[in-house]
Amino acid sequence: MVIASLVLFLLLIAGIYNILNLSASQMGKDISQLANKEKTISKKALLAQGKTRESKIEKAIQEIQLALKITNKQDRFATVCCATIILFFTGILLAILIKNYLLMPIFAIILCLIPFVYVKSTLMTFNKEIKKELETALSITLL
Repeated sequence: MVIASLVLFLLLIAGIYNILNLSASQMGKDISQLANKEKTISKKALLAQGKTRESKIEKAIQEIQLALKITNKQDRFATVCCATIILFFTGILLAILIKNYLLMPIFAIILCLIPFVYVKSTLMTFNKEIKKELETALSITLL
């Protein structure tokens, strides 16, 4: 029964994508446009003065885009966004399947953060490798 519900849920999501003529790349482009929208001069001034802050969601999306750009995988941003949305609904479905409705927001949030954590951990290992290479290069040149 659980497997059938999961398969039906995935088919429902695929059907919604098909009906609305959505694609993963288009959704990723839309989300990145939301994150990179041009700020007004007054907003920039308030940010510079420290009177307002950027939202945490905008900051997280910009960090993920930067991490993917640094590792030369910026085309995978749409995949990360789709995985986030799918895991969000999977968390909701999982809470419904175990009939614990209070866990619905917890499972949804935890599961939708998994792709972002994965990209950040990938960036950290990439930075560690770069530091090792720089250390090696500097030690060779000093000898």
